[in-house]
Amino acid sequence: MYTEVIDRAPAIRKDLGFFRFRRYSANEYILTNDLGDYISMRKEDFQNLVHGGEMPDGAIVEKLTSMGILRREEFAVPENIHRYRNKNRFLFQGTLLHIIVGTLRCNLKCSYCQASAQKGAEKQFDMDEETAKRVVDAIFQSPGPKVDIEFQGGEPLVNWPIVEYIINYANRKSLVEDKDVFFSLVSNLVSISDDQLQFLVDNEVGISTSIDGPEKLHDLHRGSGSFKKTTANLKKCVETYKEKYVLRLPGALLTATTDSLAYPVEIVDQYVELGLESVHLRKVSPFGMASKSMAKFAYTDSEFLEFYEKAFDRIIELNKEGTRFTERAAYLFLLKMMTDYPVNHMDCRNPCGAGIGQVAYNYNGNVYTCDEGRMMSMMGREDFKLGNVMENTFEEMMDNDVVRAMCASSCLESLPACNLCAYKPYCGVCPLYNFAVEGSLFGMEHFNERCRINKGILDIIMKKARDPEVLDIYTSWINDILIT
Repeated sequence: MYTEVIDRAPAIRKDLGFFRFRRYSANEYILTNDLGDYISMRKEDFQNLVHGGEMPDGAIVEKLTSMGILRREEFAVPENIHRYRNKNRFLFQGTLLHIIVGTLRCNLKCSYCQASAQKGAEKQFDMDEETAKRVVDAIFQSPGPKVDIEFQGGEPLVNWPIVEYIINYANRKSLVEDKDVFFSLVSNLVSISDDQLQFLVDNEVGISTSIDGPEKLHDLHRGSGSFKKTTANLKKCVETYKEKYVLRLPGALLTATTDSLAYPVEIVDQYVELGLESVHLRKVSPFGMASKSMAKFAYTDSEFLEFYEKAFDRIIELNKEGTRFTERAAYLFLLKMMTDYPVNHMDCRNPCGAGIGQVAYNYNGNVYTCDEGRMMSMMGREDFKLGNVMENTFEEMMDNDVVRAMCASSCLESLPACNLCAYKPYCGVCPLYNFAVEGSLFGMEHFNERCRINKGILDIIMKKARDPEVLDIYTSWINDILIT
């Protein structure tokens, strides 16, 4: 960790515009502006910039000028206002992501489950058809030209008739309402049938699953024999989607436990062997049943970042060898760093998506700010409930002090440590995470583990970019600009 101070000098140059900075290595700084433009500078050059010393080559001066860090007449104010508006246009699209929990039942018993899944026989935790209809009706009351419906659980396939009903009903309703609808399904894939797969393909439903690495690692926390079933069905899904030319291929993410830390290379190689094109490396979430077992999974952010960097090095190595493969968190950060694409991923948007970007519908019709808000309800806290589809309209649920509180507590401009951070243009906070860990929506971000991990990943991205070949790899990753 490096102290972020500017060495004292007799004078500060007068033509400096606003910028944020961070020392991400012993001799390198990153400087950013509100648009997310960035430049990396050696310590000596940075000190000269601040204190009016001799500046380096013209390309650096030109970049600093285009970023508005050096104030010149050439700074294109109207053009940059347009860019800023475009990068944040998701704020005007309404609630896009609608998470539906059609059942809490699950056919696995993962030790780190954050969803508080219930046993397979507990059918009282299934959504019924009338509730499902009212959920879809509420979804189509949201503003904006399109909606994304995501099925979670429990295990969604355990209550397959409701998945099928919602997709068919939403497709019919989209024609009447003139609103585009997209679907995705988060499943362990253990029990998917050929008929179910064909229905998902026909409706272009995105599929996401969890793979915790090689068989021994995966089965350790998800149950003996689950690896073989999940990977066999995942391969079938990938092959079928490719045959049908479905744009969004099935993907997977990793939940890194203490047992994962020794196998970063093996985990990445397992994903490649399965025909996947990316991995999302993430820590255990402090929600649901996982909250009761955090001591069992405890490891430091430094340990995670060491694991992450080794996995990232393997990913870069694979790309240099000709295998295109990405890490999801890095990909999203790079998309915000290197393009003007309006990245609407809930983990790294400002303010967070709770209410205004996503909502979660529980099996009983209760509606929450987000899936984490629903998870908190399963932990006995109903603080983040917005209403129920049987009793409230979508507008009534959005006109809610809880939604306003979530916006206020995740607007980075109002959070001192975040507003001053060089990585502010790329990052986002989760008030629910803060609430679960610190007991307050307004987390102490500068000392927050999630904050330290995000900064650490961005530091790794910057350090690797010293290699021109790695910078070319980054560019190749974001050329297709596709968020799934």
